Amino acid sequence: MGSVALLTSCCGVGLAGALAMMLGMIALDRIRNAQPPMQGRGLAWTGIGLGFASLALSLVVAIGRSSLQDEWSRELERGTRSTFAALDEPGVEAAMRTLTAPEGMSLDADNVRTFAREAFARYGAFVGFTEISKDSVGSITGPQRVTVTASFEFERAKLLGSVGFRLVMGTETLVPEARVESIMLVDTERGDLSLPPKVVSATTGAKKPDEQAPDEKAPDANATGEKPRETTSSEKATTAP
Repeated sequence: MGSVALLTSCCGVGLAGALAMMLGMIALDRIRNAQPPMQGRGLAWTGIGLGFASLALSLVVAIGRSSLQDEWSRELERGTRSTFAALDEPGVEAAMRTLTAPEGMSLDADNVRTFAREAFARYGAFVGFTEISKDSVGSITGPQRVTVTASFEFERAKLLGSVGFRLVMGTETLVPEARVESIMLVDTERGDLSLPPKVVSATTGAKKPDEQAPDEKAPDANATGEKPRETTSSEKATTAP
């Protein structure tokens, strides 16, 4: 039983640690009452000790992870709020400290200022947002991106939208920080509002001057059902060489 407790303690943390402690204590009780005396007291105590250590480690990891997630949620809310408040130069500077540009895209102060002023002109001051769902991409050891679908509340409107943030290494500590990289407001009446702004190709929907759209082609006589007009004898004589 002591060897089983030792093996269980090495299998993982959490429930495995608690099980190792329980098996170790059962082994100690059996060894104490065994006639003739049994060996394995050292293995039982080792299993109990490792099980306790693994259980304590799992609790520390769970508490640390919960604390990190709470801090990331606060950073997400702070970044979103400062972005909507970037109506002047101090506000833009504060917002830029909480933002990061998505890969392959640029994000500058003019983008942030334009987005904040347009949102304020449409909907009024930002009040807050309520998280609906969350979609994560990546892992804690690599570049992790999280998209939060949320309900945004303003003074004059409530809209659905999303906030995307990315975990980046902190400048002062080794703890990852949550930086907002995109905000999308879904507005079916006046058009969606996004940061960074959507890039629309200048050639999209354009046509060359010498090209005709399919609906601009000259009508086909056969398609309209009209019979072609026959050339008269006088027209033939005129066109003859």
